[in-house]
Amino acid sequence: MVTTLRQIFLRLLIVLLFGALSACIGPGGENEPVRVNFDSRFDIRTQTPAYFSFSRAILSINSIRFQGIRQAGNDVAFSTRPDLPVGVYVFTPSDFLKPVTWFDIPEGVYNSMRWEIILNPLDDDFGNDDDDAFSFEGYGFIIEGHYTRIDGTRVLMIFALEEDELLRLQTVDLQGQTTITLIVDRQYSIELLINPFNIMGGIPRSMLEQAELDVENGYSYLLISPHNNEELYNLMILRLAMELRAVIK
Repeated sequence: MVTTLRQIFLRLLIVLLFGALSACIGPGGENEPVRVNFDSRFDIRTQTPAYFSFSRAILSINSIRFQGIRQAGNDVAFSTRPDLPVGVYVFTPSDFLKPVTWFDIPEGVYNSMRWEIILNPLDDDFGNDDDDAFSFEGYGFIIEGHYTRIDGTRVLMIFALEEDELLRLQTVDLQGQTTITLIVDRQYSIELLINPFNIMGGIPRSMLEQAELDVENGYSYLLISPHNNEELYNLMILRLAMELRAVIK
Protein backbone atom coordinates (compact mmCIF):
# COMPACT_ATOMS: atom_id res chain seq x y z
CA MET A 1 0.00 0.00 0.00
CA VAL A 2 2.83 2.39 0.88
CA THR A 3 4.55 1.50 -2.38
CA THR A 4 1.35 2.15 -4.35
CA LEU A 5 0.80 5.54 -2.73
CA ARG A 6 4.44 6.46 -3.39
CA GLN A 7 4.07 5.49 -7.06
CA ILE A 8 0.89 7.53 -7.39
CA PHE A 9 2.59 10.51 -5.76
CA LEU A 10 5.60 10.25 -8.06
CA ARG A 11 3.39 9.99 -11.13
CA LEU A 12 1.37 13.01 -10.01
CA LEU A 13 4.59 14.97 -9.40
CA ILE A 14 5.86 14.11 -12.90
CA VAL A 15 2.56 15.24 -14.44
CA LEU A 16 2.69 18.54 -12.52
CA LEU A 17 6.31 19.18 -13.51
CA PHE A 18 5.59 18.38 -17.15
CA GLY A 19 2.61 20.72 -17.09
CA ALA A 20 4.70 23.54 -15.58
CA LEU A 21 7.43 23.02 -18.18
CA SER A 22 4.87 23.01 -21.00
CA ALA A 23 3.45 26.28 -19.72
CA CYS A 24 6.90 27.84 -19.92
CA ILE A 25 7.78 26.73 -23.42
CA GLY A 26 4.35 26.55 -25.04
CA PRO A 27 2.34 29.36 -26.65
CA GLY A 28 2.71 32.57 -24.68
CA GLY A 29 5.61 31.11 -22.70
CA GLU A 30 8.16 33.54 -24.15
CA ASN A 31 10.14 30.79 -25.93
CA GLU A 32 8.20 30.04 -29.10
CA PRO A 33 10.33 30.89 -32.18
CA VAL A 34 9.33 33.78 -34.44
CA ARG A 35 10.58 34.02 -38.02
CA VAL A 36 12.54 37.25 -38.62
CA ASN A 37 13.96 37.99 -42.07
CA PHE A 38 17.13 40.10 -42.19
CA ASP A 39 17.39 42.33 -45.27
CA SER A 40 19.56 45.25 -46.32
CA ARG A 41 18.43 48.35 -48.18
CA PHE A 42 20.34 51.03 -50.09
CA ASP A 43 18.14 53.95 -49.06
CA ILE A 44 18.70 56.96 -51.32
CA ARG A 45 15.20 58.43 -51.23
CA THR A 46 16.67 61.54 -49.56
CA GLN A 47 19.15 63.03 -52.04
CA THR A 48 20.60 65.92 -50.12
CA PRO A 49 23.13 67.53 -49.87
CA ALA A 50 23.06 68.00 -53.65
CA TYR A 51 26.86 68.10 -53.93
CA PHE A 52 26.90 64.33 -53.33
CA SER A 53 25.85 61.56 -55.67
CA PHE A 54 26.25 57.84 -55.01
CA SER A 55 26.68 54.99 -57.44
CA ARG A 56 26.86 51.95 -55.17
CA ALA A 57 27.62 50.41 -51.81
CA ILE A 58 29.33 47.07 -51.17
CA LEU A 59 28.78 45.11 -47.95
CA SER A 60 30.76 41.92 -47.27
CA ILE A 61 29.36 40.06 -44.25
CA ASN A 62 31.25 37.37 -42.39
CA SER A 63 28.75 36.81 -39.56
CA ILE A 64 25.94 38.51 -37.64
CA ARG A 65 25.56 38.65 -33.86
CA PHE A 66 22.30 39.33 -32.05
CA GLN A 67 21.62 40.34 -28.46
CA GLY A 68 18.10 40.86 -27.16
CA ILE A 69 17.04 41.97 -23.68
CA ARG A 70 13.53 40.78 -22.84
CA GLN A 71 11.09 42.06 -20.23
CA ALA A 72 10.20 38.45 -19.33
CA GLY A 73 12.20 35.29 -19.85
CA ASN A 74 15.91 34.92 -20.42
CA ASP A 75 17.81 37.35 -22.59
CA VAL A 76 18.72 36.08 -26.06
CA ALA A 77 22.14 36.00 -27.73
CA PHE A 78 23.38 34.12 -30.79
CA SER A 79 25.59 34.41 -33.84
CA THR A 80 25.62 32.99 -37.33
CA ARG A 81 28.45 30.57 -37.96
CA PRO A 82 31.65 32.58 -38.54
CA ASP A 83 33.10 29.82 -40.72
CA LEU A 84 30.22 30.23 -43.18
CA PRO A 85 30.39 33.85 -44.44
CA VAL A 86 26.95 35.31 -45.08
CA GLY A 87 27.89 36.87 -48.43
CA VAL A 88 28.80 39.95 -50.45
CA TYR A 89 26.05 42.43 -51.37
CA VAL A 90 26.41 45.12 -54.04
CA PHE A 91 23.81 47.90 -54.02
CA THR A 92 23.07 50.38 -56.81
CA PRO A 93 20.45 53.16 -57.02
CA SER A 94 18.19 50.88 -59.07
CA ASP A 95 18.60 47.83 -56.81
CA PHE A 96 17.44 48.70 -53.32
CA LEU A 97 16.48 45.71 -51.18
CA LYS A 98 18.74 42.67 -50.70
CA PRO A 99 17.61 39.61 -48.69
CA VAL A 100 20.51 38.58 -46.43
CA THR A 101 19.38 35.78 -44.10
CA TRP A 102 16.68 34.90 -41.55
CA PHE A 103 16.51 33.95 -37.87
CA ASP A 104 14.21 32.20 -35.42
CA ILE A 105 14.05 34.59 -32.45
CA PRO A 106 12.10 33.73 -29.25
CA GLU A 107 8.84 35.59 -28.82
CA GLY A 108 8.42 38.27 -26.20
CA VAL A 109 8.73 41.96 -25.46
CA TYR A 110 12.27 43.20 -26.03
CA ASN A 111 13.57 46.33 -24.37
CA SER A 112 16.54 46.21 -26.73
CA MET A 113 17.46 44.29 -29.89
CA ARG A 114 21.03 44.90 -31.02
CA TRP A 115 22.98 43.54 -33.99
CA GLU A 116 26.67 43.41 -34.79
CA ILE A 117 27.78 42.79 -38.35
CA ILE A 118 31.27 41.32 -38.57
CA LEU A 119 32.76 42.22 -41.92
CA ASN A 120 34.54 39.89 -44.30
CA PRO A 121 37.47 41.18 -46.38
CA LEU A 122 36.75 41.44 -50.08
CA ASP A 123 38.94 39.09 -52.09
CA ASP A 124 37.98 40.50 -55.49
CA ASP A 125 38.60 43.83 -57.16
CA PHE A 126 35.48 45.98 -56.92
CA GLY A 127 36.99 48.95 -58.74
CA ASN A 128 35.88 51.96 -60.66
CA ASP A 129 34.16 51.22 -63.97
CA ASP A 130 37.07 52.88 -65.74
CA ASP A 131 39.35 49.86 -66.24
CA ASP A 132 39.03 48.76 -62.60
CA ALA A 133 41.50 51.37 -61.45
CA PHE A 134 40.90 50.83 -57.73
CA SER A 135 41.21 47.64 -55.75
CA PHE A 136 39.12 47.29 -52.59
CA GLU A 137 40.66 43.98 -51.60
CA GLY A 138 40.83 43.70 -47.80
CA TYR A 139 37.97 46.11 -47.12
CA GLY A 140 34.57 44.99 -45.87
CA PHE A 141 32.24 47.95 -46.51
CA ILE A 142 32.42 50.45 -49.37
CA ILE A 143 30.40 53.53 -50.26
CA GLU A 144 31.24 54.94 -53.68
CA GLY A 145 30.05 58.13 -55.31
CA HIS A 146 31.11 61.61 -56.34
CA TYR A 147 31.65 64.89 -54.55
CA THR A 148 31.24 68.21 -56.39
CA ARG A 149 33.74 70.70 -55.05
CA ILE A 150 32.91 74.37 -54.47
CA ASP A 151 34.81 75.30 -57.65
CA GLY A 152 32.51 72.95 -59.63
CA THR A 153 34.94 70.08 -60.22
CA ARG A 154 33.52 66.58 -59.67
CA VAL A 155 35.70 64.11 -57.80
CA LEU A 156 35.28 60.36 -57.37
CA MET A 157 34.79 59.69 -53.64
CA ILE A 158 35.27 56.35 -51.87
CA PHE A 159 34.66 55.48 -48.24
CA ALA A 160 36.32 52.16 -47.37
CA LEU A 161 35.82 50.42 -44.02
CA GLU A 162 38.36 47.76 -43.07
CA GLU A 163 37.22 44.25 -42.18
CA ASP A 164 38.27 44.54 -38.52
CA GLU A 165 35.59 47.19 -37.89
CA LEU A 166 32.08 46.28 -36.71
CA LEU A 167 28.75 47.67 -37.84
CA ARG A 168 26.56 48.03 -34.73
CA LEU A 169 22.82 48.49 -35.08
CA GLN A 170 19.95 49.19 -32.71
CA THR A 171 16.56 47.86 -33.80
CA VAL A 172 13.71 50.37 -33.94
CA ASP A 173 10.13 50.10 -35.15
CA LEU A 174 8.54 52.35 -37.78
CA GLN A 175 7.88 54.97 -35.09
CA GLY A 176 11.52 54.92 -33.96
CA GLN A 177 10.82 53.10 -30.69
CA THR A 178 13.35 50.59 -29.33
CA THR A 179 10.83 48.41 -27.43
CA ILE A 180 9.93 45.61 -29.82
CA THR A 181 7.27 42.90 -29.42
CA LEU A 182 7.60 39.61 -31.32
CA ILE A 183 4.35 37.65 -31.51
CA VAL A 184 4.07 33.96 -32.39
CA ASP A 185 2.53 33.14 -35.80
CA ARG A 186 3.59 36.49 -37.22
CA GLN A 187 6.54 37.05 -39.56
CA TYR A 188 8.80 40.09 -39.34
CA SER A 189 11.47 41.75 -41.45
CA ILE A 190 14.51 43.62 -40.20
CA GLU A 191 15.94 46.11 -42.71
CA LEU A 192 19.48 47.38 -42.36
CA LEU A 193 19.14 50.87 -43.87
CA ILE A 194 22.21 52.28 -45.63
CA ASN A 195 21.52 55.92 -46.51
CA PRO A 196 24.77 57.46 -47.80
CA PHE A 197 23.26 60.96 -47.94
CA ASN A 198 22.47 60.86 -44.22
CA ILE A 199 25.86 59.35 -43.41
CA MET A 200 27.95 61.75 -45.51
CA GLY A 201 25.66 64.74 -45.04
CA GLY A 202 26.89 65.30 -41.50
CA ILE A 203 30.49 65.87 -42.62
CA PRO A 204 31.51 69.57 -42.74
CA ARG A 205 32.10 70.59 -46.33
CA SER A 206 35.25 72.43 -45.30
CA MET A 207 36.80 69.05 -44.36
CA LEU A 208 35.96 67.64 -47.77
CA GLU A 209 37.47 70.66 -49.49
CA GLN A 210 40.70 70.23 -47.52
CA ALA A 211 40.92 66.45 -47.98
CA GLU A 212 43.92 65.04 -49.81
CA LEU A 213 43.33 63.45 -53.20
CA ASP A 214 45.02 60.24 -54.30
CA VAL A 215 46.13 59.37 -57.79
CA GLU A 216 46.25 55.79 -59.08
CA ASN A 217 46.68 54.69 -62.68
CA GLY A 218 46.09 58.26 -63.77
CA TYR A 219 42.82 58.64 -61.85
CA SER A 220 42.38 61.28 -59.16
CA TYR A 221 39.99 60.41 -56.34
CA LEU A 222 39.08 61.18 -52.74
CA LEU A 223 39.65 58.12 -50.55
CA ILE A 224 38.41 58.04 -46.95
CA SER A 225 39.99 55.06 -45.20
CA PRO A 226 42.05 54.24 -42.08
CA HIS A 227 45.18 55.26 -43.98
CA ASN A 228 43.81 58.12 -46.10
CA ASN A 229 42.23 61.26 -44.66
CA GLU A 230 42.12 59.72 -41.19
CA GLU A 231 40.23 62.61 -39.57
CA LEU A 232 37.45 62.20 -42.11
CA TYR A 233 37.51 58.45 -41.58
CA ASN A 234 37.09 58.75 -37.81
CA LEU A 235 34.17 61.13 -38.33
CA MET A 236 32.63 58.64 -40.77
CA ILE A 237 32.82 55.91 -38.11
CA LEU A 238 30.79 58.14 -35.78
CA ARG A 239 28.33 58.93 -38.58
CA LEU A 240 27.82 55.22 -39.24
CA ALA A 241 27.06 54.59 -35.57
CA MET A 242 24.52 57.42 -35.60
CA GLU A 243 22.82 56.78 -38.94
CA LEU A 244 22.78 53.04 -39.55
CA ARG A 245 19.46 51.59 -38.42
CA ALA A 246 17.81 48.20 -38.26
CA VAL A 247 14.10 48.88 -38.78
CA ILE A 248 11.61 46.12 -37.96
CA LYS A 249 8.38 45.79 -39.94
